[in-house]
Amino acid sequence: MSLRLEGRRIRAKGRVQRVYKDERICYYGIAFEDLEPEDFRFLYETLYGRELTDAQAANLPGIGGGGRA
Repeated sequence: MSLRLEGRRIRAKGRVQRVYKDERICYYGIAFEDLEPEDFRFLYETLYGRELTDAQAANLPGIGGGGRA
């Protein structure tokens, strides 16, 4: 998939992890795979509105630890 956020384009693989439907809208939770660390950090900070610290990143799978590299 290709994401465009704040003028930045990110190409990413992902799979649907969660689906939530209310009366009018369907929401999808995507598990991104194989993101570059700088793209992951940008997505995290953009979507959650807060900084991803190095300590937090060290424990995340695919970024610093916590499973697959």
